[in-house]
Amino acid sequence: PYLLPRGADDPFADSDYEGYVVTHLDRVLPLVGRRYTRVYPYFWSKVRDDGADHRRVRELYDAKVAYTDHHVGRLLDHLDSLALADSTLVVVTSDHGEGLFQHGIREHEEVPYEHQIHVPLLIRGPGIAPATLAEAPVDLVDLPGALARIAGARDPDLTAPGNGQLLAALGLDESSGGTDGSVVTEVYVADRGEHLQSALDDDQKLIR
Repeated sequence: PYLLPRGADDPFADSDYEGYVVTHLDRVLPLVGRRYTRVYPYFWSKVRDDGADHRRVRELYDAKVAYTDHHVGRLLDHLDSLALADSTLVVVTSDHGEGLFQHGIREHEEVPYEHQIHVPLLIRGPGIAPATLAEAPVDLVDLPGALARIAGARDPDLTAPGNGQLLAALGLDESSGGTDGSVVTEVYVADRGEHLQSALDDDQKLIR
């Protein structure tokens, strides 16, 4: 999520930065024998544990988000130009967040801190009002059933809503009575054989 593709802008770069953090993937690949498994070890080897380099990594993360946002916009514009927007579901989400040095975590670890589990979820498609913002948190566990329902599936095995909060947030399920602001997360830590859970209720959170 940090190295930019060839030719991508780096709009948040600090002109006074004097460190060695690399910015673009095409500059790193020749240095690691074009082996992708070596890319991020090389990237992090150039990051010093100081404020300037931490800021530089966050700038690159923001640049990658801006790059992704631009190309998602291009995709949506292309669907509009083909008159396919009213029959196409587009979903943008993520499996996890990034630490960006919060709680001493630079990337992602198996701990349900907010920066690890609070991920984007953007949905555009038929039946979904434009610019609808879900104020209450929702679960990704709801996503498959919600998408099946939006796509017109009627098989209850496909449209099981999870906790139903996503459909309610989209205004597509009046029967649930809306969202209650609570979300439960579970993470399995394989190397320790442990399950960690977090419970979010409005603005309070418990991790155990």
